[in-house]
Amino acid sequence: MLRCFLLSEAAANGNTGGGSFLFIFKIMIMPYTINILLFGIGNLGSSLIDKAIRQRKKLLKEGLNIRFSVITNSQAAFFDKGFAKYSWETNLPDFPIPFDFNKLVQYISDAKWENTLIIDASNSAELPLHYIGFLSRGFNVITVNKHSLQLPESYRQELALQCLYKYVQYKELVSANEDKGVVALAILNTVLQDAGNIPVI
Repeated sequence: MLRCFLLSEAAANGNTGGGSFLFIFKIMIMPYTINILLFGIGNLGSSLIDKAIRQRKKLLKEGLNIRFSVITNSQAAFFDKGFAKYSWETNLPDFPIPFDFNKLVQYISDAKWENTLIIDASNSAELPLHYIGFLSRGFNVITVNKHSLQLPESYRQELALQCLYKYVQYKELVSANEDKGVVALAILNTVLQDAGNIPVI
């Protein structure tokens, strides 16, 4: 998706005075940004980040910016430093090790990022129990966590309701395939398809 803004050449050059002049409109392309909170930076999470980095220039040309705003393991949270290249740093004053899960989720909610996506690439049995909370805050969720398959039917019905109420998406990509690269590619392709872009493969 592309966000386009029309700007007259005269206004762009600071010429807003009187008199007649020809408006020549230019299109300023603003990338569509997806802010990802990634749970799990083991082999799978690392493979996903690596594939996104490899596609970064191509995707930016197509108007899509995939930003891993926060990545976490079981103990620490790392925050995007905001540079052009992917790089992260800890915020130990606010999020000491081990980090406070609820405080982190509140931080993401308060940041009011557009197009926030939770990716659960962890093996946590507890994290799937927070999916409803994520959806209720307006976050989209993609999970490859096998524990999500054990969620009771009543919980799944509530997930579906939250998706309807909040206009968000919940997708399970749990696979028997143990190849982390294949699973990571499936996640990335799903993100691109939802953003209206052509899959990388």
